[in-house]
Amino acid sequence: MKFTVADLLDQLPAEEALPIAKLEKALGLSQKAEKQQLRIGVDGLIKIGVVQEVEAGIQRREDPELIPARLRCSSKGFCFALREDGGEDIYIRDHQLNHAWNGDRVLVKVTREGGRRRSPEGGVQCILERRTASLLAQVEQQESRLVATPLDDRLLTRIELPEGDAQHLDPESNSVVEVLVDRYPVGQFSPQGHVARQLPVKGGEAADLDLLLTKHHLHERAPAPRATLKALA
Repeated sequence: MKFTVADLLDQLPAEEALPIAKLEKALGLSQKAEKQQLRIGVDGLIKIGVVQEVEAGIQRREDPELIPARLRCSSKGFCFALREDGGEDIYIRDHQLNHAWNGDRVLVKVTREGGRRRSPEGGVQCILERRTASLLAQVEQQESRLVATPLDDRLLTRIELPEGDAQHLDPESNSVVEVLVDRYPVGQFSPQGHVARQLPVKGGEAADLDLLLTKHHLHERAPAPRATLKALA
C-alpha cells in the first residue's frame, strides 16, 4: 500500500474536515486501486472511531481512550505498548495484539487499569505504521506450507513463501535469507513474502558485515540529498 494509517491521519486537519478528493491528492493517489484502498482504510477507521465522515469530508475524532504507542515484544511472548505521552507502559496479551508486530506504532485502548504491582492491560485497536518491511529468516517446510521463520524471535509470526522459494531450503543451516514482506496478516490470512536473497552465515568478514547491515536495515540507504559546498566567508 502506498500510504500508512499514520500518513492518512497526518493529512487531516485537527478541527476541520477534508474532502476525500483532496485527501487522495495529498497522499499522491491517482490509480483506481489506490483510491479503493483509501476508501477501505477510511471505512475501517470510521468503525473503530478514529475518524468520522461528515458532509464536508473526512474528519479526525479525538478519543482519549485511544493511546498512541510503540509496541515492544520479548522472545517469550510478553508485549508492552510504550506510550508516546510518557505514561505507564501497557501490557498487551497475545490475543489482543490484532496482528501487530514488535516495533509497530499502534493505537491502544486500556481494558484493565493497573494496580500497585500490576501494569495496566490493553489491546491494539489500530496499527498506525509498520516497522518491519524485511527480515532475516530461515526457510522451513511445514507439511504443505513453505514458511520463513524470523531469526528475531520477538517477531511472533511465520511468513508464507511461494513454492519457488523452496530452492532456499538449507537443512545444514549454512545460510539465512532476507525476506521482503508482500502482505501483512489480515483477518484469518497469514502474512506473505518472498526471498530477496540468500546470505551465507560463514562467509568471512564481508558476509558478516552484510548480515549485520541487513539485520538493522542499513544495507539499502536512501540516496543522500543534493548539496552544494560553499567556501566559508
